[in-house]
Amino acid sequence: RTVVFLLSQPYAPFLGNTTMGIMPKHIWENVEVGQFAFSKFNTEPVGTGPYKIANIKRNREGIPEYYDLVSFKNFALGKPFIPKIRIKFYSNQEKLLKALGSGDIESVNSISPKIAINLEDDNYKVERSPLPRVFGVFLNQDEADVFTDILVRKALNVSAPKTRIVTEVLSTFGTVVDGPIPPGILGFLPAKSAETPYRDRLKVARDALKRAGFELDEETGKLVDSDGQVLSFSISTSDVPELKASAQILKEAWEGLGMDVTLKVFESGNLNRTVIRPRDYDALLFGEIIGRDSDPFAFWHSSQRLDPGLNIALYTSISVDGLLEDARTTTEPDARLQKYLSFQKEIADDIPAVFLYAPDFIYVTPSKISGLDITSVTIPSERFLNIYNWFIDTDRVWKFFTN
Repeated sequence: RTVVFLLSQPYAPFLGNTTMGIMPKHIWENVEVGQFAFSKFNTEPVGTGPYKIANIKRNREGIPEYYDLVSFKNFALGKPFIPKIRIKFYSNQEKLLKALGSGDIESVNSISPKIAINLEDDNYKVERSPLPRVFGVFLNQDEADVFTDILVRKALNVSAPKTRIVTEVLSTFGTVVDGPIPPGILGFLPAKSAETPYRDRLKVARDALKRAGFELDEETGKLVDSDGQVLSFSISTSDVPELKASAQILKEAWEGLGMDVTLKVFESGNLNRTVIRPRDYDALLFGEIIGRDSDPFAFWHSSQRLDPGLNIALYTSISVDGLLEDARTTTEPDARLQKYLSFQKEIADDIPAVFLYAPDFIYVTPSKISGLDITSVTIPSERFLNIYNWFIDTDRVWKFFTN
């Protein structure tokens, strides 16, 4: 049977949106959105996937400790090769790693890059895949007047030690980026900043700051303008370890040029509520999840500058607005690509943010598992997208049986 969707206007990312599962109206229509995660229909789901629930083990509070899954013989793409799977849950990374070390579990995700490096050294199989996310420092020109000068923004951008952050903070589990579109997404451009030696980039930064009217005060070691005002600003970020460490490296680099940089670290929920939503920050070190389909409209169109919009750089550009609007209604990939390339050039010229890196998705798996494919993961659960193709046992087949 054919289902036809009629849209009021062309919308290129629409097909990507249809990957969301179809939900039965008679079950979900009376459930409040905020209660979806806690609904029995969510914790004990019935679906059409490759596995079905055989057993749920809960603790005294009723929280699931593990699910036992068995293969579903009527799965549309064929019965999975692995007949049984147990998925276990842990409250913190310490307990998770203890279970891995004891052999109670054989695979893990949601671990830090440094832990992943240690596991690789211990001969664990560590899979990685670029996530469609971009982390950077978004500059709020409405709050910090110093960022209104393109030369200051240029100095910040060229002097950001991106490679050092990816190496030291992410333990190489990430990709340096120079723009708003991450690896694996239509329009991605490999970073060129790392091609220039860092000492040469620092010289470019110092020249830009001098042309912006800042000189180094020999007594204080700080950059001051003609009125004696110090070049100062604050960076707000989350208490996530990788973000705190990245912020510290940026602070050291920019203070090395003579800037006065203050770090403001917030609990994640508090950051969103008291800083991001009211746009109360000078510079914000944060990440944007672009998703499977390349559509940066929500992050860079001027209509999204204020909450609940996601344009956290408060960026405004008539030409960029037009490019993003056109890209959304262009279904021909090559034409859409050209729109995104032009969009990135505009962003590169204006420097509304200092783009840093795209992190990798990290998944530790047993070496006995074959058929795993995590190349298109956008959220952790998508590591199971091709689980019906995973297999453990293989048989040797003589050639004359295959002819």
